[in-house]
Amino acid sequence: MTATTPPSSAPAAAAPSVPLWRTQLGTYLGLAIVLAGMVALFSWLSEYFWSAETFITIANEIPALAVSVTERADAAVEAFAPHEAIAAVWELVDALNGYITEQEPWALAKDESARERLGTVLATALRGLGTVNVLVSPVMPKATEKLWASIGAGGSVTEQRVDRAYEWQGAATVVPLGSGLFPRIEQQPEQGAA
Repeated sequence: MTATTPPSSAPAAAAPSVPLWRTQLGTYLGLAIVLAGMVALFSWLSEYFWSAETFITIANEIPALAVSVTERADAAVEAFAPHEAIAAVWELVDALNGYITEQEPWALAKDESARERLGTVLATALRGLGTVNVLVSPVMPKATEKLWASIGAGGSVTEQRVDRAYEWQGAATVVPLGSGLFPRIEQQPEQGAA
């Protein structure tokens, strides 16, 4: 015989409310980490590119997604719905992350016969990264300006039209970041702590 407990008539405790800015800050920090990882990968593998032609060989769904994400993010901003714009951009970030994981450019770099495929993979990811960079530039201007210079885009990211972010085709040269995209937060030791 099993005992059952009657349902409680007391209302369930409400979940603590999290301010919207904290939720969005976490999203921006996650995006920043993904962007920094992509730049590090491109910088490490950039020695494998010989021509701009290799960079513009795009053969997957990333470009179509970049167009869709740009259009939806722009529409969301116009509708004063930044959370929807961020969600749209995050779809492209997730797709790029999955693409890089699936294609394993670090493994392709070790195989001399896979140089052309490596070029296609990195060109696809670089083009997507450029699109993401333009899309988030209004909310992360300093970091995206550094990234824009690193991915060899030329000019300033602020000169790019956000509603046409997907049009950037890539660059022939990617250079390592001189420093991180975001300053490190240094914690001061507590007074009296040994």
